[in-house]
Amino acid sequence: MKSTRLSFFAVISVSVMLIVQSCTNTVKTFEYASGFYKIQLTDTIPFVKYFSVDALGKAQLANNPILWTKSANPSNYELHKISDTEVRICAKNTSSVAEWTFKFEEKKFTVCSNYNPGNTLKGIDFRFDKHKNHTTLLGLMPERKKTKLPAVLHFPDMGTFRISSGTPGALIDFDASRKKGDSFISVCLPAASEQKPTLTYSLDVTSIYPSFPGVDQDKYAGFRRNYLNLFQINPRLAVIANNSSSDPCSMTLFLSSMLALHTPQLADSLTALDLLKMSVERYLNGMKAYGMVGYTKGYEGSDAIAWDSPYNSLDTYPSLVISACNYIKGSNNKAWAMQYYPKIKEWMDILMEKDTNHNGLVEYELSGNSGSWDGKIRPANWWDTVGYGYEDALSNALTYEALKLMSSTAKLADQTDDANRYAQLAEKLKSSYFKTFYNPATGVLAGWKSKDGKLHDYYFMGVNSMAVYYQLIPEQNATTGLHEL
Repeated sequence: MKSTRLSFFAVISVSVMLIVQSCTNTVKTFEYASGFYKIQLTDTIPFVKYFSVDALGKAQLANNPILWTKSANPSNYELHKISDTEVRICAKNTSSVAEWTFKFEEKKFTVCSNYNPGNTLKGIDFRFDKHKNHTTLLGLMPERKKTKLPAVLHFPDMGTFRISSGTPGALIDFDASRKKGDSFISVCLPAASEQKPTLTYSLDVTSIYPSFPGVDQDKYAGFRRNYLNLFQINPRLAVIANNSSSDPCSMTLFLSSMLALHTPQLADSLTALDLLKMSVERYLNGMKAYGMVGYTKGYEGSDAIAWDSPYNSLDTYPSLVISACNYIKGSNNKAWAMQYYPKIKEWMDILMEKDTNHNGLVEYELSGNSGSWDGKIRPANWWDTVGYGYEDALSNALTYEALKLMSSTAKLADQTDDANRYAQLAEKLKSSYFKTFYNPATGVLAGWKSKDGKLHDYYFMGVNSMAVYYQLIPEQNATTGLHEL
């Protein structure tokens, strides 16, 4: 019995020594790297000094978008290396109590926070430099600067992480700014609390893109890595935007809506259509954006650049109508369509009132005449460095698509008369489009026809591409017109 007791105590002693040894292996930095991601932690807030991802596992990890400056104050924390794949953050002199634990695998890592009344860290902040990468967090935002998990952390041109938590309803902090001297993108994992004593976050490397035969070939590597690049969320306005710290542009949302129709599921219970719905609802409930009168500098606490014009851009309402209708088309959410149909119809009808000469095309308030644009008041559409005005070919192409989609939406909402009227308006617009904008001298469509009747044709590829895509080129002109496109 004595020998047995001695053996037992020997085993316990060795175990305790190993635990103490593991907890006291203090390091200044800790690094883990695989072909899919690389991360470096330090013992100084904000801890994450290097973070890069290559969703394809090719170890293209040279770009580090982390915004990190060494603190001038002595650190109150220590890193304790447990193994090559595990590290803990502890307050000094409390190495037996880990405030945070990181565990790493080839394509994922977990971050765990355990509540202790003495804990001082409020969260782990992944802080990014937007000049190195326009990193964004894609997820539903029940309130500003708060994103519900699961969500997607996307690094344009680099790769993607899915972020999830075993805690139902878990929220993480998301903020961004482009102010000079305070420019950042922040994704912060909150610490556990007395109410939620343990929080574990999982970050899994993934690639999200539509599949098709041969998509795994090297020539489509950029497609697989970058498919999500267009999707960006502004956390201060909780809406799809140019990028995390930039303006939402109402006139470009239609592009995100088109992409959302073909985007695979982002994560469990999260789709690109959900992001579109969240954004469209913000506009349906009165939010303004770049392109809309009332979008002022610093709008609703954001870093907004004002839309300095007495008029909405001509492509704002068709873009919003297309986006709302594409959500309905993709989700088949009839209840939502019925709820918001009156407001979507209002957008469509406000737009069609701009057909002031009754030729089927909508007209912008500014003339577009040569020499009339001063470069200050915004022109007709989102190409706001060119003086588009009056009958704008780009905005009218979008208006045509909006009318067609609105006709389908009206049918779904059991509004037969509206459906017929919008279909007729679409045909009327189409009958005027080509003959108004086609320039026989160049063989392509002009950008706009000004109020004085002149065409302004600088070989706009965007305008002509949209007209082709939306089938606004008459069949008899398919070979003789636009011959060089």
